[in-house]
Amino acid sequence: MEAMARYEADGHFAGFIGYCVDISQHEAAHAEPELSTSHITGLLKQTDLLALMIDSSGMIVFTNELISGLLGKSAERLLNTSFFDHFGSDRVRSETLFSSDGRASDFPAEFETPLVGSGQSLILWHSMAQKDYAGRLAYVVLVGEDVTAQRTEEAKLNLTSKVFESSNLAMAITDAKGSILSVNGAFTQLTGYSQEEARGQNPRILQSGRHGPEFYKAMWHSVATRDHWHGDIWDRRKDGTIYPKFLSINAIRDHEGRVTNYSSIFSDITERKAIEEKLSSLAHLDALTELPNRTLLRQRLSDAIATVAGSKDQVAVLYIDLDRFKQVNDTLGHQAGDQVLLEVTRRLKAGIRASDTVARVGGDEFIVLLPRVSEVEIVARVASKIVEALKRPIALEQGEALCTPSIGISLFPDHGQDIDALIHCADQAMYKIKTTTRCGFHFYGQAEEDA
Repeated sequence: MEAMARYEADGHFAGFIGYCVDISQHEAAHAEPELSTSHITGLLKQTDLLALMIDSSGMIVFTNELISGLLGKSAERLLNTSFFDHFGSDRVRSETLFSSDGRASDFPAEFETPLVGSGQSLILWHSMAQKDYAGRLAYVVLVGEDVTAQRTEEAKLNLTSKVFESSNLAMAITDAKGSILSVNGAFTQLTGYSQEEARGQNPRILQSGRHGPEFYKAMWHSVATRDHWHGDIWDRRKDGTIYPKFLSINAIRDHEGRVTNYSSIFSDITERKAIEEKLSSLAHLDALTELPNRTLLRQRLSDAIATVAGSKDQVAVLYIDLDRFKQVNDTLGHQAGDQVLLEVTRRLKAGIRASDTVARVGGDEFIVLLPRVSEVEIVARVASKIVEALKRPIALEQGEALCTPSIGISLFPDHGQDIDALIHCADQAMYKIKTTTRCGFHFYGQAEEDA
């Protein structure tokens, strides 16, 4: 009896392949008895695996139908042809499988060969050497499996593993419940968590606290319905540092459509965020004073109108023009004019609430936005405070500058229902005071004698 264990591709034991030959009819004195092969060939004909027999010189003495189908030749045409004419390579030749003296002791129990003429097909052979009574090789039974697809997948996994470990992108793989199974080196470098510390944890350990439940609900809804989500997110490193990253999450499903894993890839985008913030600053802030410009002012005014709409509160717009500012530029130069604007900015910011906005909308023109006021008297007090602050002389290297303010005021909803109307009314009120008394404030629509 001869047999060998057979294993599945994943290494699990699958059973034995073997056969029994009745040799009772032979006498031990025979030096080279005739080996009966009828039982062997009968067994090999029934197997669902590739199967053949070769003699001690490598010539085929039997093939089953699967071998014939694979090679496209009948069993009769394959008999007495060399096994190595059909299966083999430079690494697998007759001299590598048979010992020089024809003994069977070192014939490999398992080896792989490509199909000659096909660089893709790969056969894994399980061999069982048959010896004669002198211990020499008589026959070799070869049972084979086409492992081309398996080796291809293994190569892909090996490549994937190398990419996983060598990538400069942080990667993590979780199970279907969200527990981390594996992370790569870039993950450890970026987050501060080692493979051992991360394994078994939920990615929630990285949350920064800057995103609310609705953010994560929308994220996982996308993953559940589209198997994917990507976007910018703020996370926290092990040392507590909060940083921005670009995150991509993918659901991995089995052949039945069930989620088996989730993979995530992310990278630090601190530099990109810094650039975006700088560009946003350039787009929304005045270059000299770093005050909100007209664009940002309009956004905040729009928000203020939407907030108080339908309530008893009002929104106030104070349009400020500096008297005699042109004289400073003409007589002392633009550098002195810039110093005046910076000092005016400092005094304006010192005289308003944290919720209010000071914006520079022109060369010497500013707007103060009071987003929520309950009484007109509050607006008047703020305007009076600004007048008092700006009518004091401004010390310069060349002497002093006096640039008093002319302020026009409009109110939502009394003087306008939208941004443009409110700014226009405040501008008109400002010209009213500038062309009369200067250094004061005037409400749009207010009678001149009440100003």
